[in-house]
Amino acid sequence: MPFARDGGAAGQSESRKPLLREFFDLSVRHPDGWGLAFYEKGRPTITKRPGTARTSKLLPAVIEGHTCDLIIAHIRDGTKGGRTVENTHPSNMRGGPSATMAR
Repeated sequence: MPFARDGGAAGQSESRKPLLREFFDLSVRHPDGWGLAFYEKGRPTITKRPGTARTSKLLPAVIEGHTCDLIIAHIRDGTKGGRTVENTHPSNMRGGPSATMAR
């Protein structure tokens, strides 16, 4: 899973977009869901969907729509459960938005 932190510098955030696209191209082998958590000003914005990231119509707009401090990206190769939003990551844990996880 890519982990990138740059302190919010816009130029560095822009440079991560090709890395995210390359990562999500791997969804041909992990086709069961995708998700992104963008941290802006210490708070996450999470977008996740079941299905293949590579063919998602939403994903490109999500990647282009954020300049942020931290990104958590995830693609799912399901072993249990169906292709549902509940089975995709990242998710906020019970501790609230400061406790975001992907596994």
